Amino acid sequence: MYISLHWLLNTVSKYIRPITISAVSRELPISILWKAGTNFSGKLALHWVKLMMWFRLTARLLCFMLVLLPAHSQAQSMSIIGGGSYARNCYMAATLAIQMHAASREDLQECNMALAHGKLQRKDLLATYVNRGIVHGAMEDYQSALQDYNTAIDLGPQTGEVYVNLGNIYLLAKKYDLAIAQYTIAIELTMRQDHIAYFNRAMAYENNLEFDKAETDYRKTIELSPAWPLPQLRLERLLQRVAEPNS
Repeated sequence: MYISLHWLLNTVSKYIRPITISAVSRELPISILWKAGTNFSGKLALHWVKLMMWFRLTARLLCFMLVLLPAHSQAQSMSIIGGGSYARNCYMAATLAIQMHAASREDLQECNMALAHGKLQRKDLLATYVNRGIVHGAMEDYQSALQDYNTAIDLGPQTGEVYVNLGNIYLLAKKYDLAIAQYTIAIELTMRQDHIAYFNRAMAYENNLEFDKAETDYRKTIELSPAWPLPQLRLERLLQRVAEPNS
């Protein structure tokens, strides 16, 4: 099971921030923090500084190791307006599947129940097919995912999220031209998170050896979502790959 860099860095940061004494302490070298800790009274303060040091070292190690992890195309779930608990649970299952790159049969059952018994309005019906497609994809049932995305397209109206997820199926199948075409449609349509379509298309371009276009899309992703570290890492790796083609 793979975990996306964006999700893991965000998760790690939630546990790092509460234990730092101040914003200044995060910038101090570890040796200075250690010396400061030895001047505090009592063992509790010393243990506090040790714990803070451990978290900082762990975070740095994670950042280094995550560069080596394989990057995944980013899916895009669709929110539900109505439809009852099954449809909302399906949406939450799809959202979690995007982060964890895994889903369970129970998640799939929530989506199945939503489609069978949810009495969904057209927009929620389309969204639930997209969300179930994401769950299928996380379970590596790509044919079923493809069927769900095509059903969502047939339902209309067209939305960028459908085409992003459809592009991901083609990207996994190494059909890069088809993936690029789907991501391009997604960019032309309305999406809540355009940066996802640009990032996925950049990876498709890179795998298709269209490095200039990949660089352009990585830079556009960084412009749209500057706090997301993964595009910057991918761009740096791409530039190194171009500069050292035989490495």
